[in-house]
Amino acid sequence: MQTLTRNPLADPGLLGVNSGASFAIVWPQFLTLLAIGGVFFTIALLRFRKTIGEMA
Repeated sequence: MQTLTRNPLADPGLLGVNSGASFAIVWPQFLTLLAIGGVFFTIALLRFRKTIGEMA
């Protein structure tokens, strides 16, 4: 980073590299949680429909 900008005080945060790297780490974990939540919601919805179908 210091060579690229020719600034001895430069750090990765200067170009937003830290925030981009943090986003890249958190995003897959967030997607995994969304997928797991979607599976549980789908199972609950199917059970609810099955229960309603048996009552009719």
